[in-house]
Amino acid sequence: MPHCLLPGRTLQLRSRFSPSQWYKFSNSPFKRLRSVCESTDVKILHSCNGLLLCSSPRASGGDTDYFVCNPTTKKIVVLCRPADGPYGSWRGIRGLYLAYDPLKAPDYKVICVWRFAGDLLYKILIYSSETRVWRLSESDEYFYYSSKAHFDRGAYWNGAVHWHCDTDNWLYFNIDKEKLNIMPPPVKLEDGLLERPFVYFGESGGHLHVIEDYSQAAALYIYEMEIDYSGWYKKHEVRLDAIPAALPETTQLRDPTEEGITLLSVIRRERDDDSFLVLQVHGRIVQYSLGYEASRVLVDFDFDYDVYGGGLRSWGWCDAFQYIESLACV
Repeated sequence: MPHCLLPGRTLQLRSRFSPSQWYKFSNSPFKRLRSVCESTDVKILHSCNGLLLCSSPRASGGDTDYFVCNPTTKKIVVLCRPADGPYGSWRGIRGLYLAYDPLKAPDYKVICVWRFAGDLLYKILIYSSETRVWRLSESDEYFYYSSKAHFDRGAYWNGAVHWHCDTDNWLYFNIDKEKLNIMPPPVKLEDGLLERPFVYFGESGGHLHVIEDYSQAAALYIYEMEIDYSGWYKKHEVRLDAIPAALPETTQLRDPTEEGITLLSVIRRERDDDSFLVLQVHGRIVQYSLGYEASRVLVDFDFDYDVYGGGLRSWGWCDAFQYIESLACV
């Protein structure tokens, strides 16, 4: 039998129309982030080993607070602003990421990708929970990169923050060495640009994944990065028409190449057969087992697909974060 999320683990799904409303797929220490902080408009930016990195607009308007919270202990720490000068406000932020590995150290870091106004020049800033201040990375060189880099869609894995791009040079920042490196894309690019879109980029169970949407074949190609960054290899190929095959008749796709499937997350387990995808199909959150090729409904939002068109896709559901309970200090 395919397994669901392990006890103590949860997957949180956020609506763009009600940012503080979250839906849980297993035991969760919170349902609304307002139970952790006082703001009613909280956005999760990143999740890492039991800690969440969030943002919230100030009640006075015109500015944003960024904070790290532990929903299990209900403790939060508001991040201070970077030092004076060009980094004295939050306006240049293009991406913020938590780096926390409790097996290596009790403290965490926040990695910030900073862009200078009007330029494609970037700098990396580092916040440490040990010192409670920001500093520039020891690599004191600015770096140039095109606007094709998705610095807002990174993933923490293997002691580094990784970013996928629409060009043939993908990036990762090694935190211990404080060095920016290049890694290859999983597929050959035509004229330096992607031929098909990537619909997922993230980490689970110590593995870094990227998923390519090959609509002509009505399939998803799941790639995994080698631990030494020598390249990607195709881990799974999932046909879209196989995903809803075991679901109720009301959930069946009319045409899997055109309607209704949105990929939310990849969940890896020690046994490959126990790994699965989490997707939305016609307003239902669905678990699809990669090993057993079986589907089951986790959550049914119970609204009329014919009325709302593309299900959650039309409603703007987009952000899903893996979370595990932790007693980590913030």
